[in-house]
Amino acid sequence: MPFSALHQKDERLLLIAVYETGMSSPWTMRYRTYHREPYSDLHGYLDAQGLTAECVQQVTQSAHHSIVVGIATYANRNLPDQVDYFRGVRDDLYLLKRAHPHWPVNFVIAVNGCDQKPLVEMLLGFQREDLGDEVSVTVLHLAYGGRVEDDPCIGKPDAMNATVAYARHNCATVIGFMDDDVQFEDGNILSNVDFLLDQSRQANSILLTGSSQEIIQSRAFFPRVFRRQVRKDRVRGNSLFTFVLAFPPIPSVPLGDDHYLRLFFGSVSRTDDPNWRVRANPDSLVRMRYPERLGSMFQQEFRWELSDRWACSFFDRGKQRLDLRQRGLLSFLNSLVASLRGSSHLTIGFLLFRQYVRLAVLLRIRVGWLLRRPVLTTRWVQTVAPETKALPPRRRWNSPGVYRRARGFTDSVHR
Repeated sequence: MPFSALHQKDERLLLIAVYETGMSSPWTMRYRTYHREPYSDLHGYLDAQGLTAECVQQVTQSAHHSIVVGIATYANRNLPDQVDYFRGVRDDLYLLKRAHPHWPVNFVIAVNGCDQKPLVEMLLGFQREDLGDEVSVTVLHLAYGGRVEDDPCIGKPDAMNATVAYARHNCATVIGFMDDDVQFEDGNILSNVDFLLDQSRQANSILLTGSSQEIIQSRAFFPRVFRRQVRKDRVRGNSLFTFVLAFPPIPSVPLGDDHYLRLFFGSVSRTDDPNWRVRANPDSLVRMRYPERLGSMFQQEFRWELSDRWACSFFDRGKQRLDLRQRGLLSFLNSLVASLRGSSHLTIGFLLFRQYVRLAVLLRIRVGWLLRRPVLTTRWVQTVAPETKALPPRRRWNSPGVYRRARGFTDSVHR
């Protein structure tokens, strides 16, 4: 087994402090890390919960919903204006609340890792800002480290699982996740929630949706040589939305959460369109940063590739073949030809660079397997380039976005 396997004996019972709006003191939520057999298929997970097709249809076709939007990756970066990002997300949730005034809306921030008390206090100050009760703000403090000694954060999968557990506790129907380092326009969350509900009704199925993607291009030398682009129609972990009842427990290892969910929602039986349940919202765009130094670029790509391989390892051969179709040698050659013709979103330099990274990841996996030393971590803290986690330039929170104008929101955001 090249990766750390899941053994129930490795599960940990975590006591998470939950700080809710209007509460004078936190209450404790019991959460158990997930080290059991993972669910690899949407229908299998729904069946395991005893949910019939009629139950699922009742939720997807309902006219009333309860929304939870979470940020599961937040760790203190000592930036003086870091709370501004959360104000921007909350302002965007006000637009959602105004469009659907009778829907409960909760903004959940998961503080990830040990020694985060100062950060929790700062977020509680943000929570106490007098802005009425239209949008609730909840802080979850996961004061635990990872599975290896020098890993100070328990990781994003557990933070996401804890947020989903809190959403279930509050009988929420729709769950969304955003990262704390992306740019977005006003109306982003409203657009994504409406897109999820509209597309699910039309497809008569539960879907995984999210914003279209774009990378903020750097003027540095190496990002220009190895220009990194992303598929705009690909749902990533920095913006994804689905229904709470369909959100599976993610294994408590540092895998690629978005890749795991894309494979989970994938359909092997639909050979013509295996990703028909995964849809990017063309009316919603998030922009993210990319490393500027060659070493940082390698570490970032290495971590992404390793975490995606780890996620894929939990699925059956059918899903793995589906993944190989998009990542294998034939896919690389097709992308290379498309790039030479000028019809690809990837440059030749980046394609060669990514193939080199994939060979390095494959070598690490094989060596670990031969030495019987499985991969235990992707070392997120050590491999994240600081420039990718710097908050984006502060946007004008009241600047009208495309979707906001389309929905008729022309007045200023309530503060």
